[in-house]
Formats: sequence, structure tokens, C-alpha cells
Amino acid sequence: IQNDLKWSEHTKYIAKKVRIAASKIRQVSLGTNLKQRTILYNAWINGTVSSNALAYLPCLNSGQLYEIQTALNSGIRAICKLPKYGYFPISDCRKRLGIERIETLRDKALANQAWRNRASLSNQVSNYSMVTRGMSQKNIPAPVQKGWLGHTVDTSVKKCGTSFL
Repeated sequence: IQNDLKWSEHTKYIAKKVRIAASKIRQVSLGTNLKQRTILYNAWINGTVSSNALAYLPCLNSGQLYEIQTALNSGIRAICKLPKYGYFPISDCRKRLGIERIETLRDKALANQAWRNRASLSNQVSNYSMVTRGMSQKNIPAPVQKGWLGHTVDTSVKKCGTSFL
């Protein structure tokens, strides 16, 4: 994190490391097949982004996420042996290879941490003096959130398809 509480330098550093890893995949991919290049992508590129992702990915704005996503796209181009520049359907290649977008990686990191913290949340709920039916069914009450000038703030929750509690 920088002195001005922004993540722009860190974002540029991560994007640079990802692009360097993509060039390494291009260099060593002469005698490899698609599966081996995908393994290299997951190790060198996905590992770089996922390492300590919980610390910085939730804090990035859409422009910074886009910068990292374009760097990830260079890795996908390296896997598929596409040229570095020009239009190609990278989204289709990503879907065929089973590689996630940066937003999905961010959401998975947050969901994993929430899953790890589920026991402490249930302990906090059980510390109340009276246990209601909702609390026993692990319906955790949302905290009262007051925003600017005392107006309530809406909390949006994205349904992932699996239940975490």
C-alpha cells in the first residue's frame, strides 16, 4: 500500500510480474502441449495473483482490476500460442481452458475467508443472552449500518450457488 492509501504501484507490479511470466511460458512452450502450458499458467501467473489476494484484490477499483485482467489475458495468449497483439476471442479461450476472471478470483478469496471464519461467527451469535429460532438455524442478523446523514446503507450479497452456513 502506498502513502496515499492507493494500490496503483502494487497493481502495476503484479501486472508486470504476470506479463514476465507469460513471456517465460512463451519461451519454454516449444516442446509442450496445452495441458503443460496450462499447468505453467496456474503455477506462475495464477499463483502470483492469488498469493496474498485477500489483502489487495478486494481493495482494487475497476480500472486496477482491468489492468491485472489484461495482464492475465497475455498469459492466456501465451497458453493458446496466439500473437501478442490483435483481436482474438480471449473470453472463449478462457472458458475452454477453465481459467477464471480476476473478479472471480477476488470473490473466491473472499468466500474462502468467510468460510474459514464461519465458526467464529456462530460463536459470536451464541454469545447473545437469548437464542432465538433464527439464531439456532444460523440466520445471522445483519448489523445496523447507517451511512451518510443517518440514511441506511444497502448491503448487497451475491449468491454463489452454494450455502456457506
